[in-house]
Parts: sequence; structure tokens; C-alpha cells
Amino acid sequence: AISLEGATVGRQIKPEQVLYVDIPGDAAKKLSSMNLSPDEMDVLEKIFKIKRAQNKFWGT
Repeated sequence: AISLEGATVGRQIKPEQVLYVDIPGDAAKKLSSMNLSPDEMDVLEKIFKIKRAQNKFWGT
């Protein structure tokens, strides 16, 4: 469960919508070297893709 100020499920957020957390690049780099589950690695790869669209060196 999370709390988002100013956001309402059904208005700004759809009930089945996936939300990603914004993590620092150095934390993502550390996570990428850990033994993550396939689901965790998939999420991390998606975060890398999103962040590297803005900064190709993010997380390096």
C-alpha cells in the first residue's frame, strides 16, 4: 500500500495501473549486481529504460 498526496484511484490513477518508484542511479547500479528474482529484474530493466531515455549514462 502507498499514499500519494493529491492522487485518487479512479481519477489520476487507474486501479490496475503499475507505478514505478524513482530511484537514484547508484542504487539501481547496486541492485543490478544483486541476485534479484526474474520479476524484480524485469522491473529494474524497465526503470533503466525509462531513465536512460532522458540520460543515456544513468545508473552507470
